[in-house]
Formats: sequence, structure tokens, C-alpha cells
Amino acid sequence: MKKLVGALAAFFLLTGCNVYHSGNASVNEAVDSDTRVKVVTTDHVEYEFKRLLRENNQLVGITGRNSDAVKQLAHYQQVPNGHNIKIILPENDIKEVHLKDKKTSTLVNVGVPIVGAAGIIGLTSDGFRMNTGN
Repeated sequence: MKKLVGALAAFFLLTGCNVYHSGNASVNEAVDSDTRVKVVTTDHVEYEFKRLLRENNQLVGITGRNSDAVKQLAHYQQVPNGHNIKIILPENDIKEVHLKDKKTSTLVNVGVPIVGAAGIIGLTSDGFRMNTGN
């Protein structure tokens, strides 16, 4: 039983979740922040990038090789960059940019697994009995 709880706890800890600020940031703020961003296009499609940067006066989104953004933005110029892909993003296609909320992301990634593991431990412990109201 302890192995099952440990495996579930490890699973929750290793599956990261990113939470983004609801407020819209400028493209320049996103480039300066050097943090994860969610970009919403004028077509109302959302893409997540590890970060945005400027190269040769072009906006570039950095994302993983197997990300949804790479597949969905195949019509944009893409350049391999180690384990990542650089995608050239036309700024006029961008409607909104949301920066990663680091505090909330950390809280979600740590707090949810702890509460989940505590619940599993409580449900599987020998002394646990459901109060059915009788």
C-alpha cells in the first residue's frame, strides 16, 4: 500500500501545471519577463511557450519539440534549437499575452498532490471509517 501511495504522490509531483495571470501583458513585458507565457492569437487560439524573445527584430516563441504549439503552428517558420523549437511569431497575429503566475503555479503543483496524498492515506489507513450518519 505504501508503494501505491508513493507512486501516486510521485505522479502528482512530476506532472506540472502552469497557471497564468488573467491580465494581459504586452509583448515587450513578456520578452523582458523571461518566463513562460500563454499567447492568444487573433483567431482565439491559445499557445504556451517556455518564453518569448526577440531575434533580428522578430518575435520568437520557444517551445518543446513535441509541444502542441509546434504541431499547430507548422505553417510558421520553425528552427530547431537543442531540445526546443524556435517559432517565428508575427506580432500582428497576437491578440493577448499572459505571463505565468509563479506563486499560484507552485501552490497548485505542491498543494494539490499533498492534499491528494493525504486523502489517499486517510482512505487506505486501517483506522479510517466513513461516517454514514448512523
